[in-house]
Amino acid sequence: MPADIRKMCETVEETPRFGDARNHMSADDEMTIKCAYRRACRFLDNDNYKEWIVQLQDAKARSWLQNHKDLAHMRYYFDIGVGTFDILGGNYPTTSLAQNEMVDKKKLCWMGRG
Repeated sequence: MPADIRKMCETVEETPRFGDARNHMSADDEMTIKCAYRRACRFLDNDNYKEWIVQLQDAKARSWLQNHKDLAHMRYYFDIGVGTFDILGGNYPTTSLAQNEMVDKKKLCWMGRG
């Protein structure tokens, strides 16, 4: 990870490397989901996580992912020609976030975990 990016991050979690890579090919995906679930936060990745919605062993984290993936999952791109990094919008319609209805802020904060 580039030093300037690491410096901007509050925390950085790195997936350990395993000797038997065949059994741990998607360990980074699993770790990303579990970290985001435990912190009730968004996660940045360009994977589609389709298989994890069904295969994740942790039932609570799997349920959280099933119910909140569109809101929590952020995608990104690098524009090499200009040297910029940006987030891709459109994962979750803005109109779904606030529809002038009473919202339990605690539930919104925990994205369904509580």
